[in-house]
Amino acid sequence: MRTRPSTTTTRSAALATLLTALALSACSAGDGDGEGSTTAPATTTSTASTPTPPPPTDVVEVQPGGPGEPSTTVVAGDEGGWNHDDIAFVQMMLPHHRQALDMAALAPDRAADERVLALAERIAQAQAPEILVLATLLVGQGVDVPQPGEDPGRYDHGEHGHHAMQGMLTTAQLADLADTEGSDFDRLFLKRMIEHHAGAVAMAADVRRTGSSRRVAELALDVEAGQAAEITRMEEVLASL
Repeated sequence: MRTRPSTTTTRSAALATLLTALALSACSAGDGDGEGSTTAPATTTSTASTPTPPPPTDVVEVQPGGPGEPSTTVVAGDEGGWNHDDIAFVQMMLPHHRQALDMAALAPDRAADERVLALAERIAQAQAPEILVLATLLVGQGVDVPQPGEDPGRYDHGEHGHHAMQGMLTTAQLADLADTEGSDFDRLFLKRMIEHHAGAVAMAADVRRTGSSRRVAELALDVEAGQAAEITRMEEVLASL
């Protein structure tokens, strides 16, 4: 892994630039662009490009070890460094979030209940900014960033002995959702999104148990708390339909 000098000012400026770029893309996602079962992952339908983070200039630091001990490479401000489970979680959560945006994008033209429309908009507004955060973290680690249109299964680490991607809809399930409208769409959307969110919550809980990065653990806790709260709200709406 490449090392770079730590410069807090440079890092802060780069992050501000990234968040500004994402704010613009999130507005577009909220206007129209759009998380099932644990069956085989589906290819996402989104064709919009995720803003590409610039190469980090000061994300990685080398901390010297004690006498006779090797140095360790860590993310600046991140105690403990990253292990494979941290990388797997972030790589899998990117296509997971993109699929949630694809699902949310279906609601404006199909949903009948205003509460479903509001939930879809909230999901898009919450997860679109997180996509750039996830991509930026992966760039900082020098590993592949999942791109729109790629098979999400490529980043499912379950076959390699690590936590698997959970909650992704299959291609058929996405097609079924797109083919419904009105109250039928409302019920199916809520059912599928509850399952999709439950998968993200499970993945977040997994990495908080087995990951080593404090930054990833914080991100996972945000995902777990935010999406669990949305599950509760969606269950309430679904029960009332």
